[in-house]
Amino acid sequence: MNKYSRCINYLLDQKTNLIPHGNKSFFDHLLGTYNLLKKTGQEEDICFAGLFHSIYGNDVFDKKTETDREKIKELIGPKAEELVWTFNSTPRTELEKNNTPEMKMLLLCNKLEQNTLFEIYDNLFDYQTLDTLYGEYRDYVPWRFTGTAGDAVQQNTWKKFQYILNKKKKIDKILFNEANNILRKNNLDKIVKFNRAYGNGNIYGTVHHFHEDDGAQNYNEVFTIMFYLNKEWFMHYGGETVFLTQDKNEIWKSVIPKPGRAILFDGFIPHAARELSRQCVELRMVVSFKYGVKNV
Repeated sequence: MNKYSRCINYLLDQKTNLIPHGNKSFFDHLLGTYNLLKKTGQEEDICFAGLFHSIYGNDVFDKKTETDREKIKELIGPKAEELVWTFNSTPRTELEKNNTPEMKMLLLCNKLEQNTLFEIYDNLFDYQTLDTLYGEYRDYVPWRFTGTAGDAVQQNTWKKFQYILNKKKKIDKILFNEANNILRKNNLDKIVKFNRAYGNGNIYGTVHHFHEDDGAQNYNEVFTIMFYLNKEWFMHYGGETVFLTQDKNEIWKSVIPKPGRAILFDGFIPHAARELSRQCVELRMVVSFKYGVKNV
């Protein structure tokens, strides 16, 4: 029996599949963390540390299922076990300060596996930069109108203005740099690859539909960073970005296109821009960066 099979059998023998962990079982969480680490090409020791990362219990998950370190060393090896021991014996607030690449990756994949990625960043740009972005994108970038007639609910039936960003252009480079900063803040830069960056412009009467980004079939496949570029925005304009629950029957979050704001989110979350009101005299402008999780 190979190492992976021995580990899986051990976890099932410990009945980790019967221990609740959020909205899933402890076993499913451990296996999901391992699979994400494996998918992104991490070393074997880090992957197996992910498979056992909370086996001793810790200050945020107190379901201790093993106390014999020697037994775990036999299963996953001394280096992987040492990572597991550090993960469990160090208070989480202190662990977050651990800057070793192995621990940063273990913390990241543990977090991504159990929580849907969704972060809002405000006041990213000073007034002068925001004014420059607003003026350049509103008046000078070559917007192209795209759209088709027919049922607006159907997939790919868009009516909007679009612009493809070029990282060599000075104005676009501002957003490329800020997107990279957001990736680094979240330790995502080592596990994603850049797919594309584009701007969308909408006016009253343009069409939107709910969608997942770039064909995402599950969580942790596509991550999106969306920048709002208008210099001012009023509540009566509408145009918020709405995110649905996965069954698409409820609104999960609704985000106002506040100037200087960006959202980092999992592209598998169904989302769409709400239509603008008749009172809106602005071109609602957003720029989206799409990243695929590396599949090694």
